[in-house]
Amino acid sequence: MRRIETHHVRPFHASDQAQRDGIPVTSVPRTLLDLAGVADERILRRAVNEAVRRKRLDAGAAWDVIERHPRRKGTKALRAVLAAVDPQTGRTRSDLEVAFLAFCRRRGVETPVVNGRIEGYEVDMHWPGSKLIAELDDYEYHRTPVEFENDRRRDARLKARGYTVIRVTGAWLDEDPTELAELVRAHVGVDRVL
Repeated sequence: MRRIETHHVRPFHASDQAQRDGIPVTSVPRTLLDLAGVADERILRRAVNEAVRRKRLDAGAAWDVIERHPRRKGTKALRAVLAAVDPQTGRTRSDLEVAFLAFCRRRGVETPVVNGRIEGYEVDMHWPGSKLIAELDDYEYHRTPVEFENDRRRDARLKARGYTVIRVTGAWLDEDPTELAELVRAHVGVDRVL
């Protein structure tokens, strides 16, 4: 039988407290900070992404909790994950988007706009001034036949308007980042020259 471990902390700051069905709980930012102290980066990224996706994470409150606890275990990890949320939109939808933005930084690829609008469509990644769009194929967001079909039709319409749409999977990002970086840089550079 597994035991329940209790943890005691000093009194909480008022911003770190919330109530759920009349039960005192920690706020989402404080919960993420506590999680950051015990979980690996992948789990923390997933938790932050889920909180962002469900509109339960206020970025200002998350940075405030970090400032109040600068030496607490997990602060550095939470700071890094929050920094990976695109500053232009303040949101990211999946671990793959966070990984793609980190890939761009590591590989010297210009940072794209995340979840921007092109020709009336919301696209995962695009580079202003270029005709390149990167759609990140994450099973969680493209799992139904209708979504799959809609994505292909949208790609065809964007192609007819002169855009190049590449579909990036987690496997491609992990297994051949050099090829992907060269492809993106070539498209962004060529498109801007023309």
